[in-house]
Amino acid sequence: MGALGGRWARLKEPSFHNESPLEEDLRRRSRSRRRRKSRRGKCRSRRKRRSRRRKCRRNRRRRKSRRGKCRSRRKRRRSRRRRRRRRSRKRRCRIRRRKSRRGKCRSRRKRRRSRRRRRSRKRRCRIRRRKSRREKCRRKRRRRRRRSRKRRCRRRRRRSRKRRCSTRRRRSRRGTCRSRRKRRRRRSRKRRCSTRRRRSRRLWLQDAEERLRGWSVLRMLCRVSSGSCDSSNVGVIYKPPDKPASLPPPVNVATASRSQSGAWGPSGAPPRLPGGRSAK
Repeated sequence: MGALGGRWARLKEPSFHNESPLEEDLRRRSRSRRRRKSRRGKCRSRRKRRSRRRKCRRNRRRRKSRRGKCRSRRKRRRSRRRRRRRRSRKRRCRIRRRKSRRGKCRSRRKRRRSRRRRRSRKRRCRIRRRKSRREKCRRKRRRRRRRSRKRRCRRRRRRSRKRRCSTRRRRSRRGTCRSRRKRRRRRSRKRRCSTRRRRSRRLWLQDAEERLRGWSVLRMLCRVSSGSCDSSNVGVIYKPPDKPASLPPPVNVATASRSQSGAWGPSGAPPRLPGGRSAK
């Protein structure tokens, strides 16, 4: 067996002999805090009552034996008992419930309010029954919520259905939510702008293509015709001249060099525009 083998190995972890006073103090505080945490959210007055009852049993007997003593104390007790009996009747009315909760724990009051209100709403309103449908599909719940938002006001719905005219529809938006109107406007503006941009872009491209086609036709006509090349020649169909001898002889592609591939005359130079520019 080693130095700390056998049963001494068990005492290795829980031993606090080599602990500093600061660490010991921290350990004790952490224990006390844990005990306090378990009492959070519970009624302070109830805690006190329980502790008193557990300590001394004689207090219960004394309370019962107060019949021949002070009358005002007895009245207080009676009134408390009556209130407890009335509570079951008062639970129906929300306004009276609040008055009976003045001497009770605040945290418990809050819990009860939230639970009771939810239950009452579920029973009264059909739309809010969805809280019990947590097990079902989320998508269905979302669809139903959207419908419920639309179904808030019946009068507005009827008006919007009656007004079929596009001009009157705009007037019917006065009663609707302002934020929704803004959303619609933004969307419509964006859509219009995007379409306008696309249309203008398309038109510009079409114009550019037409221009390019015009210039290409002009160049072709200038290359073929020996006359002047103006914008008036673009739409004119080329007609061959009467004298075929005036045309230059055809160039053999196999024998012609790269520099003379675009040449039409015997000199080897391509035809020129009236401004001195080449036709290419």
